[in-house]
Amino acid sequence: MRTTIDLPDPLFREVKSTAAARGLKLKEFIAEALRAALSQSETTSEGALTPTETHRRRMAQHFEAMNTDRVQTGSVGPFDREELHDRHA
Repeated sequence: MRTTIDLPDPLFREVKSTAAARGLKLKEFIAEALRAALSQSETTSEGALTPTETHRRRMAQHFEAMNTDRVQTGSVGPFDREELHDRHA
């Protein structure tokens, strides 16, 4: 299929030179880059993550929040600290 896209000149030059360095035609390089981008977006979308990956991402967000002092103190969710302690004691 034929289409037209507008690219900033510096990006076009970089794409064209990278394609040439890899021995690819411009259209082959762009098609390959688009396939890679689509493949990456499928594996990084929230629904496609495994439970372990989802947990790791949430933990990373939590630790980031801790480092920027955005962690909630006091009650945690529907339980306060004493209730949580009693439940885990």
